[in-house]
Parts: sequence; structure tokens; C-alpha cells
Amino acid sequence: MSITADSIPALVRRGVPERTARASVKTVVTEAQVQASERTEDLTVMGGEPGVGKSVAACLWLWSRCNGKPECMKWIQSGDLARGYAYDRDAFEGLVGAYALVIDDLGLEHLDDKGRFLELFEEVVSKRFAKMRKTLITTNITDPVLFASRYGARISSRIHEDGAFVVCGGRDMRRKTNP
Repeated sequence: MSITADSIPALVRRGVPERTARASVKTVVTEAQVQASERTEDLTVMGGEPGVGKSVAACLWLWSRCNGKPECMKWIQSGDLARGYAYDRDAFEGLVGAYALVIDDLGLEHLDDKGRFLELFEEVVSKRFAKMRKTLITTNITDPVLFASRYGARISSRIHEDGAFVVCGGRDMRRKTNP
């Protein structure tokens, strides 16, 4: 099921940035899209350099996992997760309960000294994993060992149990010409 211009408002209401939703309508097939479309695991981490199309691939993945039904999908930027979901239990439960969730740009969030973000992130992933909900995480981290050292053994273990860490290559799609 492909995304059309009519789908953009529904995607935006579920948290997808408008630029990403619009790019998903007119995209060319990238390695990131192929990688995302092949994923059947409950937890997928998609790493790659900036601009290779991870977020657009995640948007297409989200739409296809939910068969175009916006009510079963949710999208959140990692920085937004860090800022407010620990104190809003209804919003937190919405993240945990959504059938398919994208956490975009993991690695850009601030890791506080008390470990609040890591605790919240681990709780979201663990509860979703226990409920067998589909989760796709995008990041610029391309080394699974570095990812594990930053986010911990429990997250890494979940990826090994029923997940995948995939690295997407390709050129920076945001660049019109080479510098």
C-alpha cells in the first residue's frame, strides 16, 4: 500500500514530520527502503549516515505495517521522547500500545547524568517487546557495538532475540549536487 498526498495529514497527526511524509509520496527507492520493507522482526534498528533515506523508509514501513490505518501507528523523535513522556502516563501508554512505532533519530537526544532518558527508552522498548509490537528505530549510529554501549545490554539483547540491526548505505539524498 503506497502513500498518497491524501495520506499526509493522517501521517502528520500520528507524529510523522510533514517534510518526511511529503518525501514519502515522491520518493525513489533507496537501500534504506529495501532494508525496511524486508524487516519482519518486532524490533529493528536502522543505522546509516545522515540523508540516506532512513526516515522516509521508516515512514513507508509504518504505513505498510498498519495497512494504511493511521490509528494503529505512532511516530516520535527521540528528543521528544526525552522531553516529556516520563511524566505523561497516557502519552507513554499510547507509545507502548501502538501497533507500530517509529522512534526517529535516536542518538540526538541528551543523555542526562541521572539516566532518565535511558530508563524511559528501555521501558518503552521492553514493554513494546513484551506485547510483540512492531518498533523501528532510526539512528546515525552504524556500529552495533557502539549502539549497545550507549543504550545498554537489555536493548541489545532484545535486538538479538527478535530484532535486527541493519546498516543502510547510499548517497545523501538531501544534497542536490556534490560539494
